[in-house]
Amino acid sequence: MPPSIQEKHGFYVIQYLENGVRKTISTRLIANEKNRLIVLKKSKEIESRLYIDKISGKLKPKELKTAITLSFAVKKFDKEHLSLKSHSHRRNYNFAMEHLINVIGRKKLVTEITTEDISKYIAYLKDRVRNATLHTYIRYAKMLFNFLADENIITKTPFRKRQTPRREEIEIEIFSQEDLDLLLNYTYEKDIKLFRCFSMLLLLGTRPIDLLNLKYEDIKLEQRKINIRMAKTGNLIVFPIYDELGMFLIDNFNSELNKDSKEKLFNGYTVSQLGKRFRRFLLYLKIPKSRRYTLKTFRKTFGTKMAALNIATKDLMYLLGHKEVETTMKYYIKAKSEEIGKKINFESKKFYKIEKKCRRSADGVQTD
Repeated sequence: MPPSIQEKHGFYVIQYLENGVRKTISTRLIANEKNRLIVLKKSKEIESRLYIDKISGKLKPKELKTAITLSFAVKKFDKEHLSLKSHSHRRNYNFAMEHLINVIGRKKLVTEITTEDISKYIAYLKDRVRNATLHTYIRYAKMLFNFLADENIITKTPFRKRQTPRREEIEIEIFSQEDLDLLLNYTYEKDIKLFRCFSMLLLLGTRPIDLLNLKYEDIKLEQRKINIRMAKTGNLIVFPIYDELGMFLIDNFNSELNKDSKEKLFNGYTVSQLGKRFRRFLLYLKIPKSRRYTLKTFRKTFGTKMAALNIATKDLMYLLGHKEVETTMKYYIKAKSEEIGKKINFESKKFYKIEKKCRRSADGVQTD
């Protein structure tokens, strides 16, 4: 029987049976929706420990280790640690695990997986995915093996520090003003709801999943703020409503905002559907694939434009919900490059005028 979560005197407690004895753990967490997720995770951890203890009593230590296949371990980690994560998070994990199983084998015992197997996995990914995706998949594999080590299912993780390849620095791709105008003008004529969605991605710089989760009640127009809950990290961002954003909200959502509704702004949309429509429009507008535009390009364009306005690094890091300052700094590098380019263009005009005058003087032409 799995552990049960109970409420006592306004606090959560966890009850479970261990060796026939009922035990109760007081979490000291107030009973509310946010804390229930924390308690549920703790309950899953207890259930996992009880499972390991149960089979440990039936099998010898050596037999216990050899009883778990890679396929079983992948499902176990998904069930116990990713069940409350976002759909996209679990999907990426499953993609990573599909590749891992293809290389190592579904029925291979986790205790028999070696550093050499991991090297084969990394080499396999290098030929099939981009560097950024490679690092994402490696991160999921590391999470799996760290979990198995923590649960004493394996003695240590087969990953080694120097195995992971270096992360490639890729230039941030943003919309050209011409392409952006073309896309927004076209969607305005063909699909006003999609136009609003794309415009909000551009004005907020948020991830598509976070925009699609946004509710009317999250927009506090009088207080000039929007509460954005980030699916990737679980953080709450209180986003300031600046003038341009405020005018767009009033022009497009004014009547709905007054209702303080729990309904989502873009109810019925999924990230997958949004991505398909976006790619279809790019194809129709004959925008070259070489420009590598995706839904995230709206976010990258927002970040670069804010960096160009000299928004403080910590402030932009907060607005974008980044954990690492290095991630935010890429936007400043892009913005600085464009700024330097404009200065060179301005100064070079003076230089070439001087150089042209020198040429004319050398040819015997009278100069000013």
